[in-house]
Amino acid sequence: MALLTVQVRGQTLERLIFKHARGHVPGVVERVLDLNPGLAGLPDELPTGTTITVPTVTDAVRRPVTAPIRLTD
Repeated sequence: MALLTVQVRGQTLERLIFKHARGHVPGVVERVLDLNPGLAGLPDELPTGTTITVPTVTDAVRRPVTAPIRLTD
C-alpha cells in the first residue's frame, strides 16, 4: 500500500491512479474507493492536500484473467 497526496489543482482520482499504476489497471479505482471511505463524496477534482491510500499494483494484477476469444481457427 502507498499513501498519495494530491499536490496540484485539477487532479482527478482516475488520473492520480493512472499515473501511480503507470497505465490502466482494471479494478484499481474501485479498490481505492473501498480503502478510502468518504473519497467518493469529494468533488471530481480532488482538493489539494487530500491523502489517499492506494494498493500496490503488481504485474500479476496487470495480467488479463481470461484468455481472448478466438472467432476462427
